[in-house]
Amino acid sequence: MDVNQLVIRKVQSDEDEAVWKVAKTLSIRERYYFYYLIYKPHKTDVLVAVDGERIVGCVIPTVAVLDGEKIGMVHGIFVDSNVQGKGVGKALVDAALSHFQGTKCQTLYYIVDRFNSPSWNMALHHGFDLFEFNEQLRIYGWKILSLWWVTSYFFAPGTFMLRKTGKESQITKEAGERWHFLLAWFGFSFALWAVGIGRGAPLLDSIPFVLGVAGSSVFAHELSHKLVARSLGFKTVFKVWESGLIFSAFWALLGGLIPLYGSTFIRQKDWSYSKNLREIGLIYTAGPVVSLILASCFLALYHYIVNIEWLVALVTVGFRANYVLVLFNLIPIFLDGRRIFLWNKIVWSLLVIWFALLVGATIFL
Repeated sequence: MDVNQLVIRKVQSDEDEAVWKVAKTLSIRERYYFYYLIYKPHKTDVLVAVDGERIVGCVIPTVAVLDGEKIGMVHGIFVDSNVQGKGVGKALVDAALSHFQGTKCQTLYYIVDRFNSPSWNMALHHGFDLFEFNEQLRIYGWKILSLWWVTSYFFAPGTFMLRKTGKESQITKEAGERWHFLLAWFGFSFALWAVGIGRGAPLLDSIPFVLGVAGSSVFAHELSHKLVARSLGFKTVFKVWESGLIFSAFWALLGGLIPLYGSTFIRQKDWSYSKNLREIGLIYTAGPVVSLILASCFLALYHYIVNIEWLVALVTVGFRANYVLVLFNLIPIFLDGRRIFLWNKIVWSLLVIWFALLVGATIFL
């Protein structure tokens, strides 16, 4: 395929099936996310890349008004997996930025998933910078809710907001890992506490247990990733998912516990997860293994504790926290589970068996 022969144009009303064929080349998680949550709601704004008579990619540039300012948003970009790495994505982003030039948008936003490293790197090479919660709050204050609404960030847990602006006063800086860990700690603690209250736990007495266990569980899980990565020669960074914390809090109030607080990522520009499956598999196996060990220890302690109410509460919260971390990090379509599954299905299966034995122990012991 010659990228110079690509034609970028508006999608036509009868091309849904052709776009779906592009989406079907992606993973199950990505195809439904991009097609139904990105493409369908924003169809009138979609630009497609056409190679000959075949659509090979899409990008969705939209314009909105925020705080009296016209802003541009790149809602999503997806490229046929058979032609990825051949310049189609770059051509689509270039077309989106050219589209914004005639709209008088001074500030552009791009919502990306760092697991999808091609889109992340493409945005960085086009002048976008990470726009984190601390900077969003500094610039927009309480209007941060409007920012999340117009960019659809509310509805994109597990993603990151990138920003491109020519305003010198609004150049942003990344927050340190301590800030991210604190947000993750308090976010996960709130979810644990809310679910516990819904199941009859004391309103105030449970707070110290929740804070202590949530913090240590998240720290142990993420630190294991970092230590294994360091032993393999990689630098990492922990980043919180702000919209993921909102999503987790919402479900916690409804009685569900979903640990979408953030993750540890390889910190290397132009990194490709797909080309380093063994190293990535080893790094992201460490977290579920540590959480399984902790969950097993808490469960064992539970059956040896007699008439020590505060210790029973502590162990119960500890088991619940690590149990749910394992559960969601072994699902093979996202988080750690996807990386482990792609690397070694035997290792993934062994972890699932361990988890199943843990579930069985809670039922029969």
